[in-house]
Amino acid sequence: IRDSYDYDGWPVETRLSGTVNGGVFVDYEPWDGTTNLTLTAEVPNGTVRWARLYVGAWGGTENDQGWVNVTFNGFSDRNGLGPIHLQGGEDTNPTVWCSGHGKYWIYYNVTNLTTVGSANGAHYSVINGTLDTTYGGRCYGIVLVVVYEGGDNPKSTQYWINDGSDGLHAGPYPPEHDPGTTAFDGIVDLANVTGANLTVVHLTAYEPICSNCLQFNAHSLNTSCLLYTSPSPRDR
Repeated sequence: IRDSYDYDGWPVETRLSGTVNGGVFVDYEPWDGTTNLTLTAEVPNGTVRWARLYVGAWGGTENDQGWVNVTFNGFSDRNGLGPIHLQGGEDTNPTVWCSGHGKYWIYYNVTNLTTVGSANGAHYSVINGTLDTTYGGRCYGIVLVVVYEGGDNPKSTQYWINDGSDGLHAGPYPPEHDPGTTAFDGIVDLANVTGANLTVVHLTAYEPICSNCLQFNAHSLNTSCLLYTSPSPRDR
């Protein structure tokens, strides 16, 4: 939990880690340039141990403010869901990271609202305020992460959930904030590993274009599939 806007954002850190005999489910709906976005996610069977919903919003500038609405499985009156006032450089919402020129990354604990074995729906929309101008209010995307036990095809799964909102950017003003690093601390029994997956969420990707700017254990990963133009030249 943080209590202020920060141009450089917040480091990506481990929020949850452990092992389950089940799996980790991730689904998302990417940016489509609109102020309304819906995610429909088919969560596997099992018992939900932890679930978090993430929503990204583009404010236009750090001086723009406005109200948006986020719902999950029809709920808008619990777990922080519903209308929320995004306040740019003055934002103090406890589950909102606001950085740069109005980049919002909002998170919700939806452990008790997630339905297994069926579709789950999240929706974002702009209500009013300066966020609904030409530049602001559009949704970067919606992400649902669910850690579950059991299910139809359980596997022993060691996992790390790292989150934050690191506002990487070039100089000269403010001073350059680049690169960003996150760690997955813990012992891995490599003899019993049958597969490993890394899922990364980029809000504004790379500008200028960079196809190898992501590394894992010093190995460059191909990020060409993640390349797209930032919402506005002001957000570089």
